[in-house]
Amino acid sequence: MTYDMQATKEAWEVDMEYFSAIADQNRFTTRWSIYEEGICVADASPYSAGTIIRNRCKVWGYDTQTTVEGNGSWMDVWAACERVITEADDHHVYIEGFEQLADGTINVVTGS
Repeated sequence: MTYDMQATKEAWEVDMEYFSAIADQNRFTTRWSIYEEGICVADASPYSAGTIIRNRCKVWGYDTQTTVEGNGSWMDVWAACERVITEADDHHVYIEGFEQLADGTINVVTGS
């Protein structure tokens, strides 16, 4: 099995440009950083409307939450992440993933 580093870099750059344009169009301060998974913001996400999205950090002492609105598309999930990150005044603006917490809520995994 061979690994095509150039093709991977090109795919990553295409995703980065796609998500950067969407962030700019929506005036988001957050940046989507989940690449190479074939995510289109108009597609349905695994998080339906009403799902609670949290931004929790014990070190910095914040725990904000909101619900996914709309129809549960990836765009709706991103908008929910934007709200919880902004409300927390979190300097970590890169959305890198999600983890389900013990209480069933979804924590957004961020990076700077």
